[in-house]
Amino acid sequence: MQLNCLKRFVGSRDCILRCTRLYNTMAGDLNKTALHDYHVSQGARMVEFAGWSMPVQYSNLSIIQSTLHTRQHASLFDVSHMLQLEVSGEDAESFLESQIVADLRSLSINTGMLSVLTTESGGIIDDLITSLKHYDNRKSSVSLTPMDDRSLIAFQGPKVASLLETLGLSSLKFMSSAVGEVCGVSQCRVTRCGYTGEDGVEKLAVSDSVEWAGLGARDILRLEAGLCLYGNDISEQTTPVEAGLAWCISGRRRKEGGFLGSDVIRSQLKNKPPRRRVGLISHSGPPARGGAIIMDQEGEEVGHVTSGCPSPCLKTNIAMGYVPRALSKAGRTLQLKIRTRIVEAEIIKMPFIAHKYYSSG
Repeated sequence: MQLNCLKRFVGSRDCILRCTRLYNTMAGDLNKTALHDYHVSQGARMVEFAGWSMPVQYSNLSIIQSTLHTRQHASLFDVSHMLQLEVSGEDAESFLESQIVADLRSLSINTGMLSVLTTESGGIIDDLITSLKHYDNRKSSVSLTPMDDRSLIAFQGPKVASLLETLGLSSLKFMSSAVGEVCGVSQCRVTRCGYTGEDGVEKLAVSDSVEWAGLGARDILRLEAGLCLYGNDISEQTTPVEAGLAWCISGRRRKEGGFLGSDVIRSQLKNKPPRRRVGLISHSGPPARGGAIIMDQEGEEVGHVTSGCPSPCLKTNIAMGYVPRALSKAGRTLQLKIRTRIVEAEIIKMPFIAHKYYSSG
């Protein structure tokens, strides 16, 4: 099985380390992906992100232009800062199911699913994708192997499908993977997934309709798609149920539990959580950013915005945040305090922009 962890290293429960700590071999220096020098040569503006030097945007496109290009064509994102970890051995499945909420028994070879790593109190340590590569019962117990010699490239946008035809993988379904040669590089694992809401794969391609994109566009795209960013929208203080990620927990896992925090999470599934993550849209005033206060119509503070931005695709301001369950129904009007201004915002069902994942073949 393979884990693509967004920010953390998943080891034994006594050794859950941040991914950046695993890779940080030179104190004070930022980690660099294998494509770092290439990004710089392409005019990328590099910034610090989770201990890594990462491109936030490129000189040929603004962040807004890059966002729109991804929605209309396709973009490449270097996401090699995310750890890939292989978990093998006869106890791999049971070990992972004690750490994450996924139903790993339901996975077929070369398929995967989004899941979350939880704490004893039901909070989220991180979100991750678990993929079943092959069954390996030759090793006793559990073996954890960081795949730190691999790069990870996200290829996102509507042009992905036509360009996949050149690899003979046009029928690859969402959350499925295959191994093949990409741009002359053998043994590349191509997985049809992504975090923008668009059709996408983890691969590398060259085309006139493809541009490189950085963290700036990626953050807008995932917010438009209603997807969580760890540290903003989910954390150890939020449960999967509060975050609207209960769909990650199958009927078997809900019934049997067996993962850390399962008592808290299963109780919330049964009795409903005290608060919920909601989508907010406002058509006037400045955009709300993380930390902005959410108020009811009487001006009482009821929550905080966790992510927010102007949406280039919707041409209006969007945000996510947590409010009490009683105030979380779509259509309700709340207020946002943005610096000294009060702006009305409506709760709407997410995603803000419909997902376009490929599920038929």
